[in-house]
Amino acid sequence: MIAINAAIWDRQPTGLGVVAREIASRVLKAGTDAAVFCSAGIEPTTAPASSAVHRVPDWARGRPGTLLGGLLRFLWTQAVLPSKLKAVGARVLLSPNHEAVFFPPCPQVVVVHDLLPLFHPQNRRKRLYFRCVFPWVLRRADAIVAVSENTKKDLIEAYGLPASKITVIYSGVDRSVFRREASGDRAPSPPYILFIGDQHPHKNLPGLIAAFAGLVQDGFPHHLVIAGRKDPRRHEELASLVRESGLEARVSFPGYVDEGSLAGLYSRADLFVLPSLYEGFGLPALEAMACGCPVAASGNSSLPEVCGTAARYFDPRDVSDMRRRIAEVLSDPQLRGRMAAEGLQQAERFRWEDAGRDYLALLTRIEKAGASR
Repeated sequence: MIAINAAIWDRQPTGLGVVAREIASRVLKAGTDAAVFCSAGIEPTTAPASSAVHRVPDWARGRPGTLLGGLLRFLWTQAVLPSKLKAVGARVLLSPNHEAVFFPPCPQVVVVHDLLPLFHPQNRRKRLYFRCVFPWVLRRADAIVAVSENTKKDLIEAYGLPASKITVIYSGVDRSVFRREASGDRAPSPPYILFIGDQHPHKNLPGLIAAFAGLVQDGFPHHLVIAGRKDPRRHEELASLVRESGLEARVSFPGYVDEGSLAGLYSRADLFVLPSLYEGFGLPALEAMACGCPVAASGNSSLPEVCGTAARYFDPRDVSDMRRRIAEVLSDPQLRGRMAAEGLQQAERFRWEDAGRDYLALLTRIEKAGASR
């Protein structure tokens, strides 16, 4: 029995929640004897008869994207999930993010997306966890999955983990969802630059807004759309920056965009920009490419690895460089066309079907090894 703790998969999945959902869905569709613990529904038809989908209780869900929601989910993971794993007869557990079980009753595989709190600490709680607790969790884990070679390198350098314990499995793009829509063939009015993601400091949104202000001064007619869940701790600061820059009429914050609407938003954009100071993978950039949208991104961490030669890169700490690179793409329709074509090819390299197969193979190996002990 393979168990997957997909509790972070909630009603409005982003980044980590999307990955947990896709892994769990692929394992279930493979007909494997599995138990999935999640905060949102899986269609019963995707699960074989021997599998079970277990709901995380309402009290442990909290409000998506909030500190309280994360703490309640953490409490459920440590205090309740171990007994649930025993009850279903789990022989291996997949923890698809850093919220791993400290004392699991079976072998555990932990997925690491990034070591952001070490390099760009945003709160003391997470920084303490990643410095003092997470290394211990990873040393006890039976196997570790890194979502990029860059994350694997960070794990080895930061924690001294053996490379042989870490398997790189790239995340993917669901091409049934993320594909160029017909509406993308018609130029939107007004044209726009797109960002999709959360509002954490490492996303470098003040830098993007500053670069956009320069583009407006240069005479570009574009608007800037900053989509993603509005963080109550940071959104007003960003909105104030927009007002102070005199860009209220040119910058919009539509908030969380459901997955069914994302493809259209990507397809109609002239350019998707990911100005992050650090990324463990960079899934929105691949989603944009799959929808035929050119991508400009930071030339750091995992982004060159994931985006390859299909993107144009800039120094995220240099607003002038970001502004210049974006302007180069916006002012050259032929370049955008080439980038869109190259992006479609790059996105094809990252498929959830391949990731699901690799996860299943690793989990099966760890399960068999545990049974032979």
